[in-house]
Amino acid sequence: RNIAAAEKRYNKALELDSSFYSAWLNLGSIYSKIHGNQARIRYMAYSKRGEKEKAMKSKDEMIDYFKKAHYYFNQALKYKPDYVNGLVYYDIANAYELQEIYDSAERYYKKAIAIDSNFIISRSKLANIYFRKGEFQKALDENKTIMIMEPEADVPYINMGNYYVMFGDTTTALRYYEKAIELGTRPEASIFLNRYYSS
Repeated sequence: RNIAAAEKRYNKALELDSSFYSAWLNLGSIYSKIHGNQARIRYMAYSKRGEKEKAMKSKDEMIDYFKKAHYYFNQALKYKPDYVNGLVYYDIANAYELQEIYDSAERYYKKAIAIDSNFIISRSKLANIYFRKGEFQKALDENKTIMIMEPEADVPYINMGNYYVMFGDTTTALRYYEKAIELGTRPEASIFLNRYYSS
């Protein structure tokens, strides 16, 4: 209900002023991070359960939501091209990543980093894009850059732990997770380690 109310307000604001940058940007975020992502989750769940009709409907909805998100983002860029910051490009990149369009996601994460090189979340996301594309050395280098830039950040250690789990190298993964826990990472890493050692 709150999302629908916010969406209605942003659309009303655009009726009054079609160049209202923040309204375009926020609508883009709503359609990518909420509507698009929820449709993506539904699509994956239905596909896993073999419910083909529901899966295809959710996939069509997902495509439509992300198409609208990119339209809104492009409108924001059109009306205030000089106002663009790293967060805008991050949001665009994230929308492409959710669609698994990794080349476009990489391009926009790089744009975000070019504007704000200290925004480590963009660097972390870019590292994960490299990993998904099979470019492990680039993923490794990007995480090492974060470790140097922000020694207290847990994110690169979680990333590296995840990579090595996927490689089947649990010993190396555990080393990275343990370092992340030392730095005060989220509880999931501790739970993973507890289950591993218990088994």
